[in-house]
Amino acid sequence: MVHVEHEYEIGREHKGLSVFDFLDSVAGPVDRKRVLSAARRGQIVLNGEPALAGATLSVGDHIDL
Repeated sequence: MVHVEHEYEIGREHKGLSVFDFLDSVAGPVDRKRVLSAARRGQIVLNGEPALAGATLSVGDHIDL
């Protein structure tokens, strides 16, 4: 079972941002290397699937950390 510490739903104000830029805007500043490493380990989940740090977000997307 995966432990989810933070859950986010993407609103209009964050549409079009990358996962990295979104995380930087809500929790920043964030370390790019740590975000990339977490994404590679599957610790960042976008809509139920492992996320790429550069993935572009849409309204209604869900990010779990």
